Amino acid sequence: MIRYGYIILQIVLLSLLSGCFLDARIERLNPTHVTSRELPPGSNTPTPSKPTVSFSNIAQVVNEASGTTIVQVSLSQISDVDVSVDLSTKGSAGTPGDVIASLSSPIVIPAGHLAAQISIQIVDDSDIEPWEELILTLNSSTNEVLGIASHAIKILDNDNGPISVFRSIGPSNISALASGGITSISIQNSIASFQENLPSNIGVGDVVQYDSDNDGLYDAIGFISVRLDSNRFYLQTSNGGSAIGTTAPSLTWKVYRAYTSLSDAQSGTENTGILSGASCNLSCASLANFDTRTTGTDLVAGNLIYNFAGYADATDNTNVDLANWVTNNSHYIKIFAPNNLFEAGQSQRHQGFWASGGYELSNTTSSYYPTLNVNSEDVRVEGIKISQGIDSGVEVVRVAASTAAGTFYFDSCIVTRTVSTFIGGAINAIYVNSGGNINFRNFISNSIFYGVNNASNPGTTLVLNSTTVFYNNTILTANEGVIFYGPAIAKNNIVQGATANAYSYYDSFVGDYNLANTVFTYFSSSSTNDVVSASVHFMNASSDDYRLRLTDVSAKGRGVDLSADANFAFISDIQGITRSSPWDIGASGVSP
Repeated sequence: MIRYGYIILQIVLLSLLSGCFLDARIERLNPTHVTSRELPPGSNTPTPSKPTVSFSNIAQVVNEASGTTIVQVSLSQISDVDVSVDLSTKGSAGTPGDVIASLSSPIVIPAGHLAAQISIQIVDDSDIEPWEELILTLNSSTNEVLGIASHAIKILDNDNGPISVFRSIGPSNISALASGGITSISIQNSIASFQENLPSNIGVGDVVQYDSDNDGLYDAIGFISVRLDSNRFYLQTSNGGSAIGTTAPSLTWKVYRAYTSLSDAQSGTENTGILSGASCNLSCASLANFDTRTTGTDLVAGNLIYNFAGYADATDNTNVDLANWVTNNSHYIKIFAPNNLFEAGQSQRHQGFWASGGYELSNTTSSYYPTLNVNSEDVRVEGIKISQGIDSGVEVVRVAASTAAGTFYFDSCIVTRTVSTFIGGAINAIYVNSGGNINFRNFISNSIFYGVNNASNPGTTLVLNSTTVFYNNTILTANEGVIFYGPAIAKNNIVQGATANAYSYYDSFVGDYNLANTVFTYFSSSSTNDVVSASVHFMNASSDDYRLRLTDVSAKGRGVDLSADANFAFISDIQGITRSSPWDIGASGVSP
């Protein structure tokens, strides 16, 4: 796990908080009093209706060295009764063990007051880390209506670590997502401000082509790295530098996806719509060729993290060979679907089951090729759907680990086979071929695997060589569930439909809190919390919705809390929902 810095939160209200406290890692801070707008003496202004309580804005971006930042919670009108609202936090900056030990509420805004402030002190540590996110949420309340109920804070690291660059993938989409002509763009200090609100599906990795010197000709390209709100975005150059500013507001601008498939992103083949037919100060073709590579590149030498953001414009019907990238644990490739307001105004990620939409990668063109072939050492795949859409007889995801000490992270994904025929035989959802290299590590969590084999074509759903951490996954199989050929630890997993071994291992193994429909006697005498011969109540298994139903009694509340796990700590489920104690077994927490 990446070790995050920590934040000290101090709630500053207009009066004493009633039982509200935040515990930080090393200290507890008490609320203090700030000035507020009071009712005039002797006035009597009864509230005709419930006021709306809101954060003043949706999001903000701060630097780790910025010290203290303020978030304001305000009422739409003065109330003659106390206003009480619950406050909760989540996000990478609030993971247990890193930031907040506990939180209780409500926040009470006394009668006659209009606003409260949350003062957030950001501690500037020396850890080299990705950006962190803290989300404050107003959950429930009395005597008022909730308005803007969430406020997200993105905290940028200042410790000279790797630079994150972003490229968007809009399958088959060469069209402009938005354009000027009537409304303008202004870019100062790498922040692009648009005169209009942009569509909600615009986000990180998208390309903004624009006229920086206001002569009506295109001369610059920037990439969205952070979404601040619907008309303000951080831009960066192709290698993560500061975007070229504009000398004056310009009407000449358009927004595009960077690539139209993940395969094109691997080969550096840019979206042909970018600057197509445009008039440029320089060569439009040179400007549009922002990635001059024809395959992978050296991320270590470039001090880069490459982020490929998949958007749900259409199905990405390609197979991808992710090869020739030079990486390490700090300089890696990340393939993900934007899912929060810093990434896009509208989530591009599935909601825990296949039919819920989201970015989808499916091989429908190349027989006997995996949909995703990982031939690079350090890759992270998060929140996408992957399918084998052609009868190929091979795995959906193949990881060809070499002798290097690489890492493969696979989190909150759904993997299946979308063709009904099995001419090529049974396949694996994931096959990790490490050649016995235990220095390569797999971290597989919160994912659902189903439909890759059937009774006529039995096989093993997952075959995992090398060292594996396998947490909170759900497997639907017609034969075997998962085989571990290297050292492994498995907790909180579900296997259903097994006719052979639900879990098998051929090396050192630690397993507990796992569930299967069969009896399994693996592992050791320490595996005392397994749930055997149990059936799970899913939302709608006939429609491949394997989220856990609230009425389930087998997996609900039967898992172990992994939020502070020494091997791999996390707090959310496949839907991005924060897990509550006691944890549920499987990829999804309970759904109503």
